[in-house]
Amino acid sequence: MILAIDPSVSRTGWCKGHPGGPVQTGSLGLGSFGKELGPTLNALEQWLEGALDGVDIVFYEQPIQFGKQSFDSRRKLYALGALIELVCYRRRTQVREVNNQTCKALCYGSAKMKSAEVKERGVGLAKAWGFEPANHDQADACAVFLVGAREWFPADFQTWVDRKAALARKTGELLI
Repeated sequence: MILAIDPSVSRTGWCKGHPGGPVQTGSLGLGSFGKELGPTLNALEQWLEGALDGVDIVFYEQPIQFGKQSFDSRRKLYALGALIELVCYRRRTQVREVNNQTCKALCYGSAKMKSAEVKERGVGLAKAWGFEPANHDQADACAVFLVGAREWFPADFQTWVDRKAALARKTGELLI
């Protein structure tokens, strides 16, 4: 079982399931605590402890630094990544960091896609693979899931490729 996480200071997206599916998606609001880091980390840790039940490996999107991000936001993103690593270490669950651009290139078709475009088009692009995300945070977690499946479970990843091709044929859309 895979748990894929798109850590965010506002709403963390997740995707959980077997490498070839089915999966569930969701998002977790971590609250708005200004510069305080403790409540944000506490909220993620409490959720993660339950979310790890039955999970064999966790993939999470690496914290990246956007030019306009505040120091406090960057600090929180790196802390969220560190917390995911720590909780997985304590639970003896494998954990891997996944590159943001690799996720965009695989799921969305372009590593250079801007954040605003991901927010606008990400849900639809993730649905093209057979996921059912409700928002862009969940769509990003689906992208993390795909990268993890491709690298660790290639035979199961092929199921997603086949699913995407079948959906494209059914809807008459071009594959990205």
